[in-house]
Amino acid sequence: MESDETENEIPDDAGADGPTFADGDLGTIQGILFGAQAERFEQELASLEQRLAAQIADRASEIESAMAASTKKLQQGADKAVAKLRADATSESEARVAAIDALEQGHREQAKIVEESLEEIRAELRALNLSRRELADLLESAARAMRPPDDG
Repeated sequence: MESDETENEIPDDAGADGPTFADGDLGTIQGILFGAQAERFEQELASLEQRLAAQIADRASEIESAMAASTKKLQQGADKAVAKLRADATSESEARVAAIDALEQGHREQAKIVEESLEEIRAELRALNLSRRELADLLESAARAMRPPDDG
């Protein structure tokens, strides 16, 4: 395989000064028979190489432009996704804050109701305690009134 590659290699200077033919009379005959054709071939090959180089440059430019456009679209998509995530997070955060505020308000209202109920119960207990003292005083005075007088 390696020998095939070396046989097919074209030297860098091949065709640099036009077509090369053998030395001597054979070279002269080759030049007469194939000189114009070899020169045309060399010119067409050079032209093809130039067009190929230009097309490669054009394709490289097109690929670069396409990559830039794709990168821009990708960045825009990423920016939109990040913005949507931010908006969703903000919306969810605001909803949670509102729910917490509503819970706090409900707890405050319940605490106020409990406090009012406790105050009513305290008032009733004070009244019952007062009634109990009045009852105790009444019973004590009735007991004194029922005792026989001391004769002493």
